[in-house]
Amino acid sequence: MKRTEPQSIREVLEQAINECELQEELLRRRAEALWPRVMGQHIAAMTGKPFFRGAVMHIPVEKPSLRNELTMMRSAIAASINKALGSNVVTEIRFIGGIAAATPAAANEHIHGQKH
Repeated sequence: MKRTEPQSIREVLEQAINECELQEELLRRRAEALWPRVMGQHIAAMTGKPFFRGAVMHIPVEKPSLRNELTMMRSAIAASINKALGSNVVTEIRFIGGIAAATPAAANEHIHGQKH
């Protein structure tokens, strides 16, 4: 086994994340966690927990008027999240309503019309 120079824990973790191709998934989780900070606690309290389906960030919103307003601002919201992340992870945002605001599983049923 070949010896190498000592590495910091940060370097080892970054290498492991890159080798396992986890970087994108970690950035998506950070984007979800940033929602209250980017939008403020008031808006975050009126929306459900953000989640990703593929490359699309979904945010449950019960009130149609708020959903409409946020939809009109989605490009600016995505830009704010990406700026906070320092990466262009959020390429599309969809605000979903109705029963979908309860859980990601319910949202999946709402989006795809099927239970899992």
